[in-house]
Amino acid sequence: MFWLGFGLLVTGIGMALLFAGPRQRDEREIRQRFGIGKEDAKAPTEKVAPVARQGRLPLRDPEFIRAVVRLGWARSGGILFPQVAWAAAIAAGVFVGLVWALSQGASAYQMAVACLAGGAVGLIGFKRLVMRRAERRMARIKAELPLTIRLVRLLLNSGLAYEMAFRRVAEEGTHVVPELSRELDAVLRRTGTGMPLSQSLSLMQQRLDDVDVSRLVGVLVQLISMGGSIDRSLINLAEDLEKRRESTLRERVNKSSGKMSLIMMLFLFPALLILLGGPAIISLTEGLLDVAS
Repeated sequence: MFWLGFGLLVTGIGMALLFAGPRQRDEREIRQRFGIGKEDAKAPTEKVAPVARQGRLPLRDPEFIRAVVRLGWARSGGILFPQVAWAAAIAAGVFVGLVWALSQGASAYQMAVACLAGGAVGLIGFKRLVMRRAERRMARIKAELPLTIRLVRLLLNSGLAYEMAFRRVAEEGTHVVPELSRELDAVLRRTGTGMPLSQSLSLMQQRLDDVDVSRLVGVLVQLISMGGSIDRSLINLAEDLEKRRESTLRERVNKSSGKMSLIMMLFLFPALLILLGGPAIISLTEGLLDVAS
């Protein structure tokens, strides 16, 4: 029994490792930073995981890749953490299934089924957890976009260059716009290694893979490369994002009102009827009892 459980545990870890390929070197990123082999930089990249194509996260599940990249875990050789964490979640599920089966005195077949079920729960549960965290982080980033745009516009109008404006937001906006300050800090670290600012912003756009972030990066890249009216471009984008966020909030409020109506019908109306009709029903009952007696 013990060796069967141990074999299933090893099998579960092996199945987890099947989702990961061998770790590659960062040769492509080095070529892009130093301008060697520019034809590689012109090659199309996958939107789901541009960092994975650079050898940092060669996982095979595109949804998991996208979530991990959005969370920023694959920013600097971060393949080790998601890979080991996913394998550990599967191994923990297999171990819990094995322990439960041994405590119940199950047969070998039941033990195998319990281990497989635990491994499946670890496999799917960890992926769903990572994807949910990525969705929540993207929601926070979208909420921070209008304020970040206004801060960048204010700093640019004060005479600062683009890199200095981004650095001020990254350093002093950690309590106001924490998620975008992290992203801008990563952009500045890449520019510090020699990557152009527009290319570093485009890499952030590819990693986050969001429509609103793409619009902001497109406007910034156009202003950096071609120039133009900073006020008009950024303020129009900020107002558009605020209007879209307002419409989204209104839609959520409308949906929540329908849900609240159902809750009121199930819980509030019975209590209201008891409160209003209770004294009358009690008086009527007492009167009937007096008449009967």
